[in-house]
Amino acid sequence: MNNPFLDLYRDHGLLERILGIYEQWISLLDTSVSPSIIFRAAKIVRDCVESCHEKMEEKFIFPMTPGNSLVKMLKQQHAEGRILTDTIIQNVSNPFIPWRVVAAAKEFGVMYRRHMALENTQVFPEVAENLDADLTRELGIHFEVFGGDDDKVLKDIEALEKKLGILTYE
Repeated sequence: MNNPFLDLYRDHGLLERILGIYEQWISLLDTSVSPSIIFRAAKIVRDCVESCHEKMEEKFIFPMTPGNSLVKMLKQQHAEGRILTDTIIQNVSNPFIPWRVVAAAKEFGVMYRRHMALENTQVFPEVAENLDADLTRELGIHFEVFGGDDDKVLKDIEALEKKLGILTYE
């Protein structure tokens, strides 16, 4: 059984690496960097972060913090993040409007770095403190059932990092 909070923290680490891919892609925009790199990174965000990680937070974690006004803002940021991901995915193949992709990727990065920090330092610790061993185990089972394949996602991210020259170790 996985520790559900380790799963959440690992997902945040994977998302942080995606944000690095976004930043590196933007910095190389004046070169012949392929738009497929940021497209694939955005698809990982869509398929793994938005469709899996955020859904688990909203279904299992956020309800355990009733009355926490921070949770309302975090849910709103999930919705805003989906709009920004849509903008990246829908505009990346249009060479005449790369500024939309750049603006969406930058805004996504700024918002999600703070978002993850708030979850890691306030929401997750609050929930973890109030769970007994049985509830932690039950939550871990839910995360295993509904969770994605982090190993495959990690390999996909590493492949994108290699293409951008970010991943330099073997």
